[in-house]
Amino acid sequence: MNGSNAKEDGAKAEPPFGLKEAISLHKDQTDRSDRLWNYYIIVTLGVLGFVLSGNAASRLPGVRYVLLGGYILFFTVNLWALWTTQKTLALLNSGIAETLKNREDSREEFNEALLSLKRAESWQMAPFHLLLDISVSIIIYKTLSP
Repeated sequence: MNGSNAKEDGAKAEPPFGLKEAISLHKDQTDRSDRLWNYYIIVTLGVLGFVLSGNAASRLPGVRYVLLGGYILFFTVNLWALWTTQKTLALLNSGIAETLKNREDSREEFNEALLSLKRAESWQMAPFHLLLDISVSIIIYKTLSP
C-alpha cells in the first residue's frame, strides 16, 4: 500500500466533483453563454447592415434566399447552443444551492453571492431569441424582395 488513497489514510474522501469544480464549470458555461450571445448580436447586426445598406450585391438574384437560409441555419444552431448552455447552468445552480444548503462550514455571505449566480432559464431566453429571429428574417425577406 502506497498511502495515496485517502480512505487508507483515514482522511475524508473528497467527492470527484465538488463545489469548487461546480463553480468553475458555472463560470465556463456563463462565459460560453455570453460568447454565444455576442456572436448572435454581431452576425445579426452584420446581416441587418448588409440588408439595409442598399448595396448592389444585396440585389443580386437569389441573395435573399441564400441570406435568409443562412441566417435561419445560424440562429437555429445558436439558439440550440444557448438552450443547452442555459440548461447546464440551471443544473449547476440547483446543485450549488443544494450543496451550500447542506454544508456546515459555509459562510452566509458567500452563500448569498454564489446563489446570485443564477442565469435566465432556457424557456425564459428562447422567446426573446425567437422574437428577434423572426423579426430579422421578415426584414431580410421584405427588404430584399424583387
